[in-house]
Amino acid sequence: MTSCTNNPLPQGATPTAGLTAGQAGVTRRKLVVGTAGAALVAHASLVHAQAGPINFVAFGGSYGDAVNKHLVKAFEKESAMAVQQGVNQALAPLKIQVLSKNVQWDLVELAGGDFLTGLRDDLFEPIDTSIVKMDKVPAFARHKFGIEFALFLSGMGYDQRKVSAAEAPRTWAEAWDLNRYKGPRGLSKHVSDTPTLELALLAAGVPIDKLYPLNVDLAFDSLKKLGIKNIHWFDNNQEPVNFLQQGLGPIAQIASGRVAIANSKGDGKIGFVYNQLQLNGDYLVVPKGCKNKEAAFRLMNFIVNNDEAAVNWMKETTYALSNDRAVAMMPPEIAAKLPTSPAMQGKFFQKNFEWWGANGPAVTVRFQQLIAS
Repeated sequence: MTSCTNNPLPQGATPTAGLTAGQAGVTRRKLVVGTAGAALVAHASLVHAQAGPINFVAFGGSYGDAVNKHLVKAFEKESAMAVQQGVNQALAPLKIQVLSKNVQWDLVELAGGDFLTGLRDDLFEPIDTSIVKMDKVPAFARHKFGIEFALFLSGMGYDQRKVSAAEAPRTWAEAWDLNRYKGPRGLSKHVSDTPTLELALLAAGVPIDKLYPLNVDLAFDSLKKLGIKNIHWFDNNQEPVNFLQQGLGPIAQIASGRVAIANSKGDGKIGFVYNQLQLNGDYLVVPKGCKNKEAAFRLMNFIVNNDEAAVNWMKETTYALSNDRAVAMMPPEIAAKLPTSPAMQGKFFQKNFEWWGANGPAVTVRFQQLIAS
């Protein structure tokens, strides 16, 4: 099995690097079902083993729209193979399919913690490197059973109609100031994968490089200081966009790419602070026993190797895709905002899935009791 490294990323970083499958058991989002497909087109040289459209499930909302627009549609055009794209935000449905030997999905996007849990449970096919070329994929992103293909930053977003860029908070301690920024704050309730507790510690003055092991009591005290009833709790990564667009509060924990996509549509009016961020990464995997294994690997290969598609996707989302050549082709003004940029070094922390694998279940129970109190 190829292992990842856990070195600071000179050209990018991975929140799950260096961990074994038994070190993590975290889940970040709930399942939302949805599909969008096209008719299968015959293409004998590529689809001789394909039983039907490739069933690809990724995360949803504006992010999923960008995946479909720049990666899926471009693959369909180049390959003449059809893809049926759905939305999934948890490991559990994939595990049920594999254990029941009734696998409906062919290619799946998973959060880092879910990827490690799936490794432990032996849920993935090994990557067919005769189809998936790894030349452009940075070493940290390669694994025998998956590719960490998307890197993204989560941090502080604000409603530009309520807060100007000059007046925006630069730290989470400033964002906690209820007198300066009046109204609810938006935070995620899924603490094992999102940075809610880490941000609470940053707000309490803990240095970004001293977050682990987490001082859970201090994090809870920080949330209490903000006011549990003053927090709008999110279930998924699209909700903070809606929260800010609808004027429900001035500040929210949000992914940078969601901000970029919302603003690119002209109706976002969301600011984003590139400081005190969390770096996350998502994996592409092929479920064990899937019906269209060869076709799934062809789609995986396209996603990590087609430079034009990768550049277009990165321009819209400001997420980094694990294609070294494509990253090097990015315009300077966008490249500076990617987690691979030297300018971002020291401004983000990496989720410690080893700590969360050992402590997550107990901490999550305590957190749920806190927000229900």
